[in-house]
Amino acid sequence: MTFSIGSIIWPNDSTAAIHLYLGFQVKVLDALNINFRSFMNDPLALTKEYLKGDLSNEELDAAAAAWWSYLDKTGSVQNFVDRNALMARLAICLLSVKEKDVPELGEHLSWFLEVLGFLGTDLDEAIKIMETYFNF
Repeated sequence: MTFSIGSIIWPNDSTAAIHLYLGFQVKVLDALNINFRSFMNDPLALTKEYLKGDLSNEELDAAAAAWWSYLDKTGSVQNFVDRNALMARLAICLLSVKEKDVPELGEHLSWFLEVLGFLGTDLDEAIKIMETYFNF
């Protein structure tokens, strides 16, 4: 069977779809040992808190704004090579998806994988996780 992002079956409930999407990102980042402990805020920890119901959308928005500000202040908006800029993009992937984005979750997921590729991570591992994590 061929697995593709376009054939993922997303839950009809937007909150459940967002949680599925974020849960995948958390699982992949944990599996690849990617963490944000040395950065200004830890979007992985914040996302885990959000998934448990311990953090609001507003708190995620504030954290995402800080990462966007970092990209702006460092002149890294168009930088797809610098590790810190790429980590900021991963942070934004974790913190920025909202209900209005649910119809484009596949595109967001594709971008997340692309950023992982820019970082030089093992995309094969991420794809293996994707194949068992989602329903197709």
